[in-house]
Amino acid sequence: IIDIMSTSRLLAGLSFLLLATLAGSAEQGPAAQPGAGAPPLPAPRGVLTVGADLLSTVKTAVKPPAGFDMTVFAGPPVANYPACVTATNDGVVFVCVDRNGSLQTDQGMGYVARLVDRDGNGQADEYTVFAALDSPRGSVWDGEALYVSHPPFVTALRDTNGDGIADDRRTLVRGLGFGLDFRGADHTTNQIELGIDGWLYVAVGDYGAVKAVGADGQEIQMRGGGNVRVRTDGSDLEIYSRGTRNDYDLAIDPYVNQFARGNTNDGGGFDIRLYHFVAGATY
Repeated sequence: IIDIMSTSRLLAGLSFLLLATLAGSAEQGPAAQPGAGAPPLPAPRGVLTVGADLLSTVKTAVKPPAGFDMTVFAGPPVANYPACVTATNDGVVFVCVDRNGSLQTDQGMGYVARLVDRDGNGQADEYTVFAALDSPRGSVWDGEALYVSHPPFVTALRDTNGDGIADDRRTLVRGLGFGLDFRGADHTTNQIELGIDGWLYVAVGDYGAVKAVGADGQEIQMRGGGNVRVRTDGSDLEIYSRGTRNDYDLAIDPYVNQFARGNTNDGGGFDIRLYHFVAGATY
């Protein structure tokens, strides 16, 4: 994981891939179960260092644009195969790690690492495994909970005792895309974001949703890709837009305009689409 900062120290927030429910409910979301050939998860907590070899490799491979400085924040073996990154207001970084990549289907290969830079030198020096779950593909923090899309679920994770490890899991949505019993996580769900309107927005690939169900029992069906939204307690699940193939990494502005890159195998390169999503639209 690297940070790229301008010379004026404005965080650009670039990450690099290195090669609850309803009030009163406490339903526990599914934890990742280790598969027969899955390597073990990292220890629940530990220290991190950025070694000279990693530093050299990254600085050789990645060149920041003019006017920006680059800091290597963290790397393997803990911040390994990152699928998404989000941060808190006080600088704690959550990294969703999916060691399956796009198509592998082993269970127990995913987790969320919580990284902390205690001495303020721009490098993580301690971590905890915040939660173990399969196929974490998107995360967003609201100051109290970390919301993670990990197909076919959306789960709220909370650390109620302050030890850096989530001890409360609440399943907000079931049935978005498919699980690893069907295929790898590619084209299921991607990034999740929280709008200023208080809704969680989830990018859904062309697996769609045969029957997705929110915490209040609300159901949706969606053929093909699109975006869905749900309240932070899992209620009022609904389709926001549809007709895409595999959009990912949603960005939402203060007016709730949504933007995303999307990929296609229809010719001209796999990453040629840039979407502007509006409510109710079919693309």
